[in-house]
Amino acid sequence: MHFVEGGDVVGRGGVAAWLGLLGLLAGAVLPTGSALGQTELNLVRDMLRLDAERALDAERAKAGRPAASTTAAPVKRPDRITVAAIYGTAGALQADVLMNGERLHFRQGQAQARNASAAAAAFQLARIDDLCVHLTRSGERAPRVVCYVAGTAPAAPGTVMTLPLGAMALPR
Repeated sequence: MHFVEGGDVVGRGGVAAWLGLLGLLAGAVLPTGSALGQTELNLVRDMLRLDAERALDAERAKAGRPAASTTAAPVKRPDRITVAAIYGTAGALQADVLMNGERLHFRQGQAQARNASAAAAAFQLARIDDLCVHLTRSGERAPRVVCYVAGTAPAAPGTVMTLPLGAMALPR
């Protein structure tokens, strides 16, 4: 039996337990019904992988071997993308997207955000539909789908959200 106390694995075989758990999670498959669920799954996998690496380094340190993290490449953090607002009428939708803390303004039919920095310019708008924004990134095959979830992102003052499929939201 293994326990985690203060972030350290207690007991023999702790590394094997963490690596086994990591292997199970890496092979886990969730239904593809929700892009938000997929984003959360990727975040949880990254956190578990980092936790497993730290546990492995701690076990190596106890055994007097060098930690693997001293030779491993730094972990690239995933982009944090949140839909702050979707507004407009069907066919002329606009979206405000928070990308790594930067607020970008996309318009349906225009691939580039109007105010994108060089880092954010790698993302292009594929389409806006219902409550989701579909973004493509150069070098990636599958588009990223990010959906508006009420209460998770700040909307601009006076912004009116669209309702799904054909409902019209007018600015005040």
